[in-house]
Parts: sequence; structure tokens; C-alpha cells
Amino acid sequence: MPCGATREAPLRLRGGGDHRLIAGSRLVAATGFIALLLADSAVVLKILLVTLLVGVYLVIEALDAREPNGSLLVYPDGRCRVGGSDGRVTNGCWITRWYCVVTCSTPRGTRRALISASQQEHGEYRKLLAWLRLRDLAEP
Repeated sequence: MPCGATREAPLRLRGGGDHRLIAGSRLVAATGFIALLLADSAVVLKILLVTLLVGVYLVIEALDAREPNGSLLVYPDGRCRVGGSDGRVTNGCWITRWYCVVTCSTPRGTRRALISASQQEHGEYRKLLAWLRLRDLAEP
């Protein structure tokens, strides 16, 4: 099979984080909790800040549970499909070795999809990184 034939196939990526991301957010919340307890301030202020931290953490956890881990379909020409909306991959994507945030411009507005390398099929994540890094996605 010629090399260009496989390049035209769209990437089907699973969205959402993995266990490392969840553990990281819990570690940050625990660190903030300990820092507030060890802070040199009034007890009333500590109670207020701990309550605020716990409230923010619970809201973030509830929003994460409500948002389904959707899928992202990316074509080599820059088109994408995220959350049932067709659009185009735009600048502003955030790329690391383990996670990537892909920004898509759709008629409903800007949508972002968190893509975890560990949840993708073999080679799909590397191909996405190459497309985004090398600007292989055509500009509109």
C-alpha cells in the first residue's frame, strides 16, 4: 500500500482524561487543603477557604462526571467532528507527549477536546501530533 493512501484516513480519537489526570487533580486539591491548614491565619478564614476549596473541587468533579468522554474525528485537510458538530481544527491546540487539547471551530462555537495518548489506538496519537506539529492540516 502506498504511503499516501493511509494518510487520507481520518483519525478516530477517544476524548477524555485517564487515571493519571484524575490522580493529578486530586493531588493538587489535597496539596491546597494541606497548605490552607498550615497557613498562619485566623481559624475562621481557614474554615472559609477550606469550604471554598472543597466546593470548587466538588463542582469540578460533578462537571467532569456530567461531560461524557466523547470522540473526535480529524481529517487530514483540517476538518473535524467533535460532540456531534462539524468544524475545522484551529490554532490554539496544546500538545504534550501524553495529552493534547485540540481546538475546533464549529457553528456552535469553539469546542475543545482533551485527548489522552493512553486511550488511543496504536499510532493514532502520534499521527495526530505529527499533523498538528507539522501543520499538515490545511488552513481554511
